Amino acid sequence: MTGIDGSREKIEAARRRVPEAEFHAAMFEEFESVEAFDSVVMINFLEHVDDPVACVLKARSLIAEDGELVAFVPNALSLNRRLGVAMGIIKNPYELSEADLKVGHKRFYDGKTLAEDFVRGGMKPVDVGGVFLKPLPNAQMASWSAELLEALYIVGGELPEYCGLVYVRAVK
Repeated sequence: MTGIDGSREKIEAARRRVPEAEFHAAMFEEFESVEAFDSVVMINFLEHVDDPVACVLKARSLIAEDGELVAFVPNALSLNRRLGVAMGIIKNPYELSEADLKVGHKRFYDGKTLAEDFVRGGMKPVDVGGVFLKPLPNAQMASWSAELLEALYIVGGELPEYCGLVYVRAVK
């Protein structure tokens, strides 16, 4: 396992948690490897970068011919964002709020728009879905029981278009 993050602090924390893995403090776009990876997994990454298609192209160059690329990103059409629209907090589910900008978000995706960026990056999506039914912002869910959170994960499998995260799994 190889981990890449632009934050040295996050890399050091990851090294402490998973000492057997290899970690690089680097921007993904600048990472180089002679090794071809079986898979590249991007978690909460593409919504932060200036050019997500360039990052998909970069990831494509790092995977083996029979490898796969998987990305997870916040879902614009999640239940909590739809509620935000209904409450007048945001005008549309793709709008970046002040809180989104504060954490560095540059865009929101849904399954279709994420898959389109994969195709533009030379990848063939084979699976699009969602993970975890997220009805409210994280802070409002912090005190919820593990059983309730597990139930939201299970129900999210039945309602992927409303999940907090959307993912695409693709091949070359």
